[in-house]
Amino acid sequence: MTKGALTNTKTVTGLKKMNDGSKLGLARDRIAQAYMGLWGGASTIDKARRRIHWITSRVVGANVLDVGTSEGIVPILLGREGFRAVGIDINPEAIAYADQLLEQEAEAIRERVQFRNVSLFQDETDTVFDTVILGEVIEHASNIRKFIKTAVYHLADGGVLILTTPFGVFPDRDHKHTFYLSDVRDLLTSHGDIEHLEVVDGYIRAVLRKDLKDSSGIDAQESKDILLDENLLSLTEEASHAVQVTLHKHIDDERQAKEKLLNELDQAQSAISSLNESLVEKSEALAAALQEISTTREQLARVTEALLEYKKK
Repeated sequence: MTKGALTNTKTVTGLKKMNDGSKLGLARDRIAQAYMGLWGGASTIDKARRRIHWITSRVVGANVLDVGTSEGIVPILLGREGFRAVGIDINPEAIAYADQLLEQEAEAIRERVQFRNVSLFQDETDTVFDTVILGEVIEHASNIRKFIKTAVYHLADGGVLILTTPFGVFPDRDHKHTFYLSDVRDLLTSHGDIEHLEVVDGYIRAVLRKDLKDSSGIDAQESKDILLDENLLSLTEEASHAVQVTLHKHIDDERQAKEKLLNELDQAQSAISSLNESLVEKSEALAAALQEISTTREQLARVTEALLEYKKK
């Protein structure tokens, strides 16, 4: 079985075509729109694809649960690669849309992928999965520890929990929490061994293994080293530096854009001033011409009157 996301052009183009016509309409989730190239600039699109491809590349086993699947891009990509994937979401419109996307896939893929309109807490079955994905969902949860505990409950021994969430402040009216690396570490350590923890493109990426007995070469000491305060500090500093560089670049881009707009405004004002001057000159010339016409009419009237008087004589 091949693991990892489809990263070639056909994957992106295939999903984009599903949304170009009136048959399915535009996706309502921005990460889905970004992945399909329907929303955001080139940088946003690239970051979204990198994040989704990283998530799918960390999947283990055959059965996957994607919590907060939205329009279902991740399960569909996994289904294309032979995984059995279940995507759940509390938004019925999102699930309906995901089902429409799935209908466009081959029968073999449709048999491997399922979407359900339920929350993680509503699913009270004892079904366990080899991988559980929490892609940008924990920041929306009120009781995070209960949320993580429930997700881990659905993991088989040796299975992995894949988690992504914005690093630091990320303004959004539905985000209830802000996370840094130490926060994610503290949330996950009681549930297993953290195999991976980093910040890329402004998002925390973490992988938790519920049981390291079948870790396929993952060193437990290596996992523990990730959690050391000095290592977390180093990772946090690197992530903060990257965020600051991005922020300063954004500020610089905004400054340059503002300067360009101000220059264009100055040029427009100069053009308007020139037009006003030209308009004044033409108005004065028109007034002079009208005055000359009026004078000529008066002269013509006097001449006409004189001719009439002459004829009477």
